[in-house]
Amino acid sequence: MRFDEDAAGTRSHPCGGVGTRLCRLLVAWLLLTAALALPAAAQGGEEVPEYSVARMRQLNPDFTTYPDAQGIVWLRREVFRRGDKGGMERTHLWVILGRRDLDDRWLTWRIPDPAGGRAEVLQACVYSFDTGEKLRDVAPVAEGGLQTVSFRDLPEPFVLAVAWRDVTPDALAFEDLVWLQEALPVWESNVEVHLPPSQSIVFRAFPQELEPEVRRAPQGSVYSWRVINTAPFEPKGLIRSRRSGLAFSMRRERAGLIRLMRSAVGTELPTAPDAARAGFHSSAEEGVKSLLNWLFLQPELHLPDGARREVPGAAPWTRNEKLLLARAWLAQEGVDAPMSWRLPIEPAEEPPLSPELLQDALLEVPAFHGKQRTRDSVFYDMSAPFDGGPSALLQGERVFGLSANGTLSSKEVPASRAAANRLFAAMELKMDEQGRLTGVVRLLLRGAWIPFLLRERSPAEAEVRAALLELFPDLRHYEDVQCRRSREGLELSFALKKKPGVASIGGPGLLAMPPAFLPKAFSALKGQSTPIELRFPFVLEQRWTIGLPRSAERILDEGETKRTPDRVNYSDSCKAWRHRVVGSARCEVDTLRVAEGDLALLQRCVALWQAFAERHIPVQLKR
Repeated sequence: MRFDEDAAGTRSHPCGGVGTRLCRLLVAWLLLTAALALPAAAQGGEEVPEYSVARMRQLNPDFTTYPDAQGIVWLRREVFRRGDKGGMERTHLWVILGRRDLDDRWLTWRIPDPAGGRAEVLQACVYSFDTGEKLRDVAPVAEGGLQTVSFRDLPEPFVLAVAWRDVTPDALAFEDLVWLQEALPVWESNVEVHLPPSQSIVFRAFPQELEPEVRRAPQGSVYSWRVINTAPFEPKGLIRSRRSGLAFSMRRERAGLIRLMRSAVGTELPTAPDAARAGFHSSAEEGVKSLLNWLFLQPELHLPDGARREVPGAAPWTRNEKLLLARAWLAQEGVDAPMSWRLPIEPAEEPPLSPELLQDALLEVPAFHGKQRTRDSVFYDMSAPFDGGPSALLQGERVFGLSANGTLSSKEVPASRAAANRLFAAMELKMDEQGRLTGVVRLLLRGAWIPFLLRERSPAEAEVRAALLELFPDLRHYEDVQCRRSREGLELSFALKKKPGVASIGGPGLLAMPPAFLPKAFSALKGQSTPIELRFPFVLEQRWTIGLPRSAERILDEGETKRTPDRVNYSDSCKAWRHRVVGSARCEVDTLRVAEGDLALLQRCVALWQAFAERHIPVQLKR
């Protein structure tokens, strides 16, 4: 393909790593909210939880505090209470400050009717950031069991608000899971659970504890959680991280988790279309691959966190819905592919029970040798096309499911060796008399690096360019970006055009500067202070060859470095001839769990890699 052109919510002190300005802002915000603790005028009617954009403009952080963010969740509120006619109601409110390039997930809200209930959009509107005044309302569009709210033609910057209510008449228990971290920074999160008299709940915040304020009265109790300044959740790094959240329920028992799993896989689902089953005419192996890939290619739906609905008979489906359909349709063809889940809370800790615990599903798909089924299996999460192997980013994950006799079982997804996940950059460059570099840079991605950097199997130009900037943060002077698949993996390439060098001081010489191959995710490992768990073992490698001009007399920089501990290995070298210089570096991390002793070695390797990648090559020219 060628293109032409862990941080959990902090309750009272958000200062960790955020900066002095944000600390001062928080102090002022707390003082002013206490001073202005008069009821805010509800904007949009009595049914919408109260908020005031005018007040938020004065008290909440903006993009001067978060310069790298495209949006800030100023306020998120979740209110749970009994409905007027029984059942449970959950009211959602989001108020978001945004600007250009904010991800469409925050501009298009697809709200489903909950299973056995209904959803009602209470408010959707746009505000002026400059004045705090409401500019217009946005009407939801109902289609295919969804109410869609689309925010378009927005000022720069803008404030949007959306609120809706889920009503589930048949719900008997108060139970749910609320995620407290998002892809955007969240300034304030409020969760309220209004309980009738004589009822109580159990709760668990994770990964850090978070105690509620409990107000008791004759008419019932109110549990309230308030979280200020939650850092964004960034699952794209090399470090496996846990998203912070809050689970609550009126039930807590290990056997209840088994019942939830049985209920999840026992849901009545639509039958498989002929197109999905076509591969089984050839063989079971081909049938499994074609069915899973048919589902993968269907349009994928992203719903707000916690949204539950009945699985529809036609796409778009959520990723979890696709996996439920895959399990059921494979079973109809005689292929047993058990469902497993990654759980936010360990079952041994007896988490508060709610179906939302089972949001992160995966299949255990039987493996084949030729046309014969083997005893082996692979775990697949519908994050990439199915090629018969496991989903590469699941390595080392602990998953839970039901055993053959119906009890709770756990497994750890096997990890590959580091060599299976290789990222290699090869640069063939030439330097002219002015020190400018021209040539071709090729990158080979194998194993987990492919889904780590590129979501789509056939990525668009914008996605490839974004991946290149993740690998070469200061990349300039490049063009002719290409992407192609090969037997080795995925290959990216681009042409470098006259990248400037630097004239040396005090003599006839130049400093050649190859593009700095510094993957951001790898560089981030340098700042860790506690043992970490990686998402996959890996090899990182680079090699550049620079052809020198005829006037080059000698190279003033040669050397070799080796660090060879057991599980973390590093080496580099730079060798020169009269008209050519060759440099290479290699880092191998052949473990998932980096203990305290290995962490210092890994950080040293990151520092050595950075020094090599940013190396300037001094070239002395003839006088």
